[in-house]
Amino acid sequence: MKEKLFCLLFAAALALGLTACGSKKENVRLSGMDAMTALKTAKLLSFDGSLNDTDAPVEIVADKQIVGQMQADEADPKDIGMLFLLDGEQQLRYKIITTGKIVQDSSIDATYGCFDTEGRCYGYIQLRHDGGNSWYVFLDPIGDEKEYRLTSDLKQFYKTENAKASICTVERKLDDVMTHDFQIKIKNESSDIKVDYYDKLGVYWIAWNALREGYSYLLG
Repeated sequence: MKEKLFCLLFAAALALGLTACGSKKENVRLSGMDAMTALKTAKLLSFDGSLNDTDAPVEIVADKQIVGQMQADEADPKDIGMLFLLDGEQQLRYKIITTGKIVQDSSIDATYGCFDTEGRCYGYIQLRHDGGNSWYVFLDPIGDEKEYRLTSDLKQFYKTENAKASICTVERKLDDVMTHDFQIKIKNESSDIKVDYYDKLGVYWIAWNALREGYSYLLG
């Protein structure tokens, strides 16, 4: 009887051990300044969501640590704006800019702005063209260009003066055509130039819209 009981207990312990070893380790969730520090210094930002529910918040994972969320801006009448949430509270708002001096150059195809809850501008992202070429530039609040750009296919950040010097790479894909789950990753390739975290979040927003438009035929 004792031997049978011992065997049962051993089997149960073994099963629990195998389950624990095989289970997926969950990402650590940060808050407040710890979350902001991790977001600003992350080598890899990952976003996993579903195009079936574009209103649902998407967690921002910075080097395997959850540091906030990106959520569609319900106040945007065109349903294409985006919010950055920290601890569930809005920190930044991204929206398309169609008026003002910042958009008056004929080489500009689109302008995206980033603002805090008080309406203060953090900067802009612009899609520009010259002849048959196009690219994204990043501007500070007064309109001066930063030292990095992004290819028009949303795949690579590079130094303004050297298109071959990769700073960050961007990956976006639809993981499952049935559930319409997607994944977007922004990965640092160089430490020479730091890409501001709010510019990375802005690129996520642009890539998210591109995925949504590109697969709109699947969504009905």
